[in-house]
Amino acid sequence: MAVIADQSHLATLDVPATAKSPAEFGSRVHLRGGPHELGVAFVNDYWNPDAKDPHDRDRNLYVDWVEISGPLDPRPVPAAEAEMLAYDRPAAAPHDRAVAVMRPFLERAFRRAVAEAEVIPFTRIIEDATADGQRFERGVQIAVAAVLVAPAFLYREGVPAPGVDRHTRLWARASRLSYFLWSSMPDARLFELARTGALADPAVLRREIRRMLDDARSSALARNFAAQWLELRNVAELAPDPARVS
Repeated sequence: MAVIADQSHLATLDVPATAKSPAEFGSRVHLRGGPHELGVAFVNDYWNPDAKDPHDRDRNLYVDWVEISGPLDPRPVPAAEAEMLAYDRPAAAPHDRAVAVMRPFLERAFRRAVAEAEVIPFTRIIEDATADGQRFERGVQIAVAAVLVAPAFLYREGVPAPGVDRHTRLWARASRLSYFLWSSMPDARLFELARTGALADPAVLRREIRRMLDDARSSALARNFAAQWLELRNVAELAPDPARVS
């Protein structure tokens, strides 16, 4: 009996069992991720009507059932992928499923709240990919690549113009504060304070500044801002003035 995937033989099993004494047989095979056509086949048919023993005149294979189990050695899901798909709702409609994944990612990538119109182009990428027969995860991968070349991700927004709503100004405050102290995007806590409006409270703002300065990431303030301000990065390229060297 041959084990077949996509018309290719993956393994061949000897089947010494008889119709009166059936048995179970199995084989472990390796398959790449994605859809496959699987099956089993009888590969050594035999017919000799002249054999003296009636049991040796014909050979056939009877398959009662086939069971597929796996993955047997699943690879751990990378942390970034697990976090990205943490909001996935596989039972939801394709559009709702795509929105559930992309909206929180876009808020982090754009470092602000996103409007429905901003989400739709990226969810359509996922929907088109899945409609074309690709896995949902592959559609998300393509959408993420599109986000990473979007102007809203590549360029940080400056000070909001006058008249911009209070909510948008708080997101901008969180972003400016984080890039000043950490040289990086806001963390989940800072985003949440901007989302809820708590960052407008001066006491909350002071508490967050102290928290961020106590974080190891605040060393970026000295490495980046101070080094540029005092031009310390140029010290290694400068030669001392011999007239002033004692």
